[in-house]
Amino acid sequence: MKYIWYPFFCILSLLFTANLSAQNNHFKNYSLAEGLPQSDVVDVVQDPSGYLWFATQGGGIARFDGEHFKVYTQNEGLLSNFANSVLIRNDSLFIGTNNGLSILHKGRFINFKTPKINALLSKGQKLFLATNEGIYAFKKDYVIPLKLTLKIDLSRVENITYNNSFFWIKTTQELWKIDTLYQPKTIQIASKKEVDGYLKNQSIELNKLEVDVSLKSITNTVFRDKQQNTWLLTTGNGIYKSIVTNFSHYQNNIKEVTSVTLANDTLWFTDANQNLFTTDSLGIKQISKLNFKATSITTDSKNNLWFGSENNGIYIYRKEIDSLQNIRFKIERLYRENGFPFNRISAIHIQNDVVWVVTKNAGIVKLEYDFENGFVKNSSLFNANNGVKDLEISFSSLYNNDIWYATKNGDVGTISDNLVSHHSKLLNKNLSISTFSFNKNRVYLGTLGSGIWSADIKFLNQINPLNNSNLSSQNIFQLLFDNEQNLWVGSEKGLDKLLLKNNLISNTTNYNANDGFLGIEASKNTSLKDLTGNLWFGSKNGISKYTPTENQISTTIPTIHFESIRIANQNIDSINQPYDKQFLYLKPTQNYLSFAYKTVDVNQPKRVEYQWKLNNNISSWTSATSIDFGNLDADEYVFSIKSRNAAKIESSSKEFHFMIGKPLHKKTWFILSVFGGIIFIISITIIFYYQRKQKENKAKIEKLTLENHLILLEQKALQLQMNPHFIFNVLNGIKALGNSGNSTELNKTVSQFATLLRSILQNSRKEEISLSEEINTIKNYLELEQRMSSNAFEYVIETATKNTDVDEILIPPMLLQPFVENSIKHGFKGISYVGKIAILFEIKRPFLHCIISDNGIGFNHSKSAENHDSIALKVTKERIGSLSKYSTLDISEIKENDVVKGTKVEFKIPLKTDY
Repeated sequence: MKYIWYPFFCILSLLFTANLSAQNNHFKNYSLAEGLPQSDVVDVVQDPSGYLWFATQGGGIARFDGEHFKVYTQNEGLLSNFANSVLIRNDSLFIGTNNGLSILHKGRFINFKTPKINALLSKGQKLFLATNEGIYAFKKDYVIPLKLTLKIDLSRVENITYNNSFFWIKTTQELWKIDTLYQPKTIQIASKKEVDGYLKNQSIELNKLEVDVSLKSITNTVFRDKQQNTWLLTTGNGIYKSIVTNFSHYQNNIKEVTSVTLANDTLWFTDANQNLFTTDSLGIKQISKLNFKATSITTDSKNNLWFGSENNGIYIYRKEIDSLQNIRFKIERLYRENGFPFNRISAIHIQNDVVWVVTKNAGIVKLEYDFENGFVKNSSLFNANNGVKDLEISFSSLYNNDIWYATKNGDVGTISDNLVSHHSKLLNKNLSISTFSFNKNRVYLGTLGSGIWSADIKFLNQINPLNNSNLSSQNIFQLLFDNEQNLWVGSEKGLDKLLLKNNLISNTTNYNANDGFLGIEASKNTSLKDLTGNLWFGSKNGISKYTPTENQISTTIPTIHFESIRIANQNIDSINQPYDKQFLYLKPTQNYLSFAYKTVDVNQPKRVEYQWKLNNNISSWTSATSIDFGNLDADEYVFSIKSRNAAKIESSSKEFHFMIGKPLHKKTWFILSVFGGIIFIISITIIFYYQRKQKENKAKIEKLTLENHLILLEQKALQLQMNPHFIFNVLNGIKALGNSGNSTELNKTVSQFATLLRSILQNSRKEEISLSEEINTIKNYLELEQRMSSNAFEYVIETATKNTDVDEILIPPMLLQPFVENSIKHGFKGISYVGKIAILFEIKRPFLHCIISDNGIGFNHSKSAENHDSIALKVTKERIGSLSKYSTLDISEIKENDVVKGTKVEFKIPLKTDY
């Protein structure tokens, strides 16, 4: 690509070295450095949202919003990185490439392979493709070649247009004129006049522009966008955008501007390459090459130039003009070798016959100077010895006949009438003060890192920061007031024009390359206002002049569009919901919405502001291009967004309607159902509660009845246990023993009877006793009966408790006594043999079994013989039955060969233990 360099330098010469006036037409170049993917740009189109789409030869396509390029290549799905034509149709971008047709729709590519496409044409509902093998037509989901004539069908078609009711097809050799592309009736080669008119139309827009012929030679397309900007698409040099601006920028052979001054109406400045420049009627011109690096420049009353140097002292250029009106200089120096104490100079200020020289790190020198004869009459040094406490001086200036200085550590000082007033850490921090300016008895301090501070010059200790959040940068390099009392601020991000009200920033306008301030990064302390009110700003890339006249502000109404709408972190296009582009119905859980929106302004992309509204909630104007809403309540919503540009012209509102459904627990039918359910549950609860209470009361009554019955049974059992006949017999027996004098037997009987009575009385107060206590009581009873009964009998008591201690088994008291008494009183009555009673306790879980057997006359025989129905037996039977519904009692006769041999009583009760 070596062939592009000569035209490129010609373009720069054309665009940036002329002496331009206010409302100048500049062209800003965008190339690889600005993000353009390739320098050969062949086509451009602007979509309804305002984005510009550029087709490049090898870099794919690039979308531009005025600030950033977003590039799409084969990596994203484009058929080829060589794009030749672009076209917008409906909501899709059509790209003609070397490998065929690519369609970008909602961020996704759809591709159709064809021969190389050189141009695209949309006519009505049809899309036509000019290819290397004739004309193709696109139909929804396929492309087909059109049959016109062999000379067209087999040729490379370079372009296709429609004009004056005809299609014009440009092949390599001819220009064809066709009435229709489907079954044409007229196919003819254009006449010479028509060819000349066709070619004239192709270049008419370029000829309107006053650009260098070399730029014309490499320009492929001239395009005018919706904001009336002109774009030049070039081969090798990227793209150029026209800028109407109040700035005139001078860059040719100028590097970073290091110092600037004004002599009458003439501007003088130096750059980092040690060049000296001035202005004349033709613009900027270079005067000479300095042999030192200038750190400052000023003039005296004789219009001589005074230079402070990096390390060579002071240079005085006395201006002389020869007979040909050429400027010549007689050069003088003040430096160590001829008596000046310091060689490192920061700044020079001239006041009448006094020269103030600010040195680097050594203080300030005051020279009383004879300007007529050129010598120093007297000198004074101001340093730490006489009040200048900080010698790291970063900036100095003359104001009201006083010298003011600021330091890198945040100190400010003045020298007035040879007296130093020094204010240490004026900003309450170690903060470098880089520049300052005066206006209406106030001083404005620019800092590196903390914006601008301001104070009345009489009350410096009451200094305060401005509302610096409105600034483009907190690093301040230049401060300058214009004739309208606006404060201009230079930084690494361009210029800010501040409108001050009550010492606060009420409005800010930023100027950068899009506005014609092509230098972008301002140089430190290289700004001034000339006698006509023009503002000059030195930069890292030349010097710019601002002519304060009103620009013709574009009245183009901005448009705004939704970049994306996300619901619960899901893009709206992927949500399967009924959505007619007017209203969206959302579930209760879909109450987190994110809106991204944008107004594309290719002139002032950073000055677009937005204001959103959600029902009655309205935001302030902000530069934010998105907003999130979380946990929205169930309701109908209208979200609207509008924008305004740098001229404060507002767009129409873009609206989005949606409704978040109520959650189940807030729906009317659900609330009524829940309310009805609660009433039903309460009713059922009351009914069940009433029924349960009735059952409980009934159970209590039954329990009380049973308990009362048991008490009666126990009372009866107690009464029966204390059988009067038995007691009478025992007492008579004790009496007889006493009469017989057998005191040993008497004492034994009395003791045994007392033990029996005590156990019966003690156990009568208990519901349960241990099986061992029951056995002991029965033994006592049986032994007393043996002594008192007229019928001799024997007894045996056995236990089969299967490793369960009889002390741990619980049993109602005196449960066996009635059965044993029946055997003795009734079973053994009238027998002639020794009676036998056998008692067996056996565990058969979960029951305790008891068997009482005797060898008496039998249960039925004794009943019939005595005609007696035992009350004790009935009471005991009821007691056993009340213990459990599983308790049983069985009384049967023991028979052998149908002969009664005795009686057997069997009962089982639930086994209970005390562990």
